[in-house]
Amino acid sequence: MNEFSRSAKNTDEMNLAYYEANARNYADITQSAKISSLHDKFLINLPHKAKVLDVGCGSGRDLKVFKDRGLFAIGIEPSHALAEIARNHSGCEVTVEKIENIKFTNAFDGVWACASLLHLPKQKFPLAIQKIYECLHAHGYFFLSMQAGVGESTSIDGRFYSRYEEAELVDVLRKSGFFIQSTWRTTDSLAGRASLQWINIVAHK
Repeated sequence: MNEFSRSAKNTDEMNLAYYEANARNYADITQSAKISSLHDKFLINLPHKAKVLDVGCGSGRDLKVFKDRGLFAIGIEPSHALAEIARNHSGCEVTVEKIENIKFTNAFDGVWACASLLHLPKQKFPLAIQKIYECLHAHGYFFLSMQAGVGESTSIDGRFYSRYEEAELVDVLRKSGFFIQSTWRTTDSLAGRASLQWINIVAHK
């Protein structure tokens, strides 16, 4: 096993360990986030009763929004504990899976990845974006939100983060075949995190 393989495996294990141990607390915090403006900018592009995949659906906050708005939404989530919370909270199907392992082809009108792909090492990020591209219908839409910043780091709680500049994200999406519709920045909506910036992108196939 090469050095990258060992490193990627370790980051996966650290992230999963955190979410398995802290799933309920994480759900209680994140379900209160006010991000309806992000939902609106994504959903306005989708047809009536669109089929949507929520990548790294966490506690099911966004799945519930999509279902309540009449969409057919399913989620994937690497953490067993969070997947169970997401199912109960949203009433949607949630599969325990990593983005790099999905096998959907031309299956969705939209893919939503809000603050979920930031735990991938940058070397794995292009594969994740390619997988998302492949699972979309022709002209399907993709919403991505990532922490603004530079480099990779591990936080004090053990979670691994990759942070990006806008040009980095746009470059990866374009190389995978996406057309960029819009990009914009927002500050974090949770209390005490106003200094945290997010880069948001809506793109289409």
